[in-house]
Amino acid sequence: MGFLELKPFECQLCGTCCKGEGGVFITEEELPGIARYLNSSVEDFERNHCLRKNGRIYIRTRADGYCSLWDGGCLVHPVKPRPCKEWPFFKAMMRDRSNWEVAKENCPGVNPDATYEEFQAQGRSETESES
Repeated sequence: MGFLELKPFECQLCGTCCKGEGGVFITEEELPGIARYLNSSVEDFERNHCLRKNGRIYIRTRADGYCSLWDGGCLVHPVKPRPCKEWPFFKAMMRDRSNWEVAKENCPGVNPDATYEEFQAQGRSETESES
């Protein structure tokens, strides 16, 4: 990749990935940190933003389809849940080119000029740096 070339993925903070039904879950370990970041008690945060279902804690989706933590920007971006941190480098995208093609069409952060192999390399690199 050259000096001025764009990365295969660079978050645009646009909120496209913050809209859609369910799927974003947080762990019991993430819950207090996110609540603290919002200057909220764990109980208030959970009551206002979460739904417990099938043994997981999910972030609620508002009537307009957006995550309850989206307000023209992510209210918890510095402490966002793991699924949000991992986007778009989910296993399904890293293993299946067709999933990546769909993301490329819908997410303005996915560079349309990048190859799938460049995307995978960036995903592996970012995953390794978080370990």
